[in-house]
Amino acid sequence: MNAGQYTEFERLLPPLGLVPDLETFSRRLRVPYDVLSAAYAQAAQQQSWENHLKAKPKLPGLFDRYKAGESLAALACSVQLPQCLLVRRFLELIPEAQGLKGTHVLRNPKLLESLVQPPLLGAEQAADGHEPVLQQDPPQQQAGFKALMSRLQADIVEASKQDTISSPQADLMRSVTGQEYEALLSVKLRCAGIAFFTEDKLREEGFFKTPDVKLEVPVLMHGQIVTWIDSKAMFGSERYHMQQQDSQYAKYLNRFGPGAVIYWFGYCAELAGMNSNILVLDNFPYQSDIVQLRQLALSD
Repeated sequence: MNAGQYTEFERLLPPLGLVPDLETFSRRLRVPYDVLSAAYAQAAQQQSWENHLKAKPKLPGLFDRYKAGESLAALACSVQLPQCLLVRRFLELIPEAQGLKGTHVLRNPKLLESLVQPPLLGAEQAADGHEPVLQQDPPQQQAGFKALMSRLQADIVEASKQDTISSPQADLMRSVTGQEYEALLSVKLRCAGIAFFTEDKLREEGFFKTPDVKLEVPVLMHGQIVTWIDSKAMFGSERYHMQQQDSQYAKYLNRFGPGAVIYWFGYCAELAGMNSNILVLDNFPYQSDIVQLRQLALSD
């Protein structure tokens, strides 16, 4: 996918909360469906965090509208936020929920049931100055709070099914997919007979910012020197690549020398020539595209 196609793709995307017709986009842009699917996941995640910053001042008002009966889906769509992300922010506005972590509640909405105990307003000293008298909320207020928690619990269940960006299931899928492709990279390197250090091994040796693998001996891939490889189980947009170059790749270059990044789900074509010291790939090279330094026999 080139930059023009990616720009057109971003223009075609519907508001967050609405499911894009990626099959139609694939035919229109002539880009494989799986590439567009990965590109959408990345673009939507980036957009959700940008919108989150804009929506922050509006959150108390949004929560009031939710308590008044507006649907979670409609409110999320109105500020272009994934439903599960909006739920996290709503939980921060519920005093009784301050001891619960949003991630835990999203994974197990039944935790909200623990909040539906008659909340205590406080304690007043008894007339004799000994035992405190606990004041409870009026029954009507308790019933309203219980109804709100019951509704929020049901909405979380539905949001987790619909939200493909910030739900626990989406987070788990990204994590598992990342681990799978890191494992695939290790398999490919071993099959190619290339010795390497893993990220865990590098950290044991005291390195903090590390690529997924550091080659024991540099190799040539597609004619370029490669000393390290980073695996990215995602689409490589120009924006994402530049962010990673500043936060990660530049450190790898300074520490280890030239390297390679594999965006397993494709990348914008313009990335290929952006930095001559970073080889951008969408798959592990064929054996014919790899040149290794062979052990030379010592002559007398």
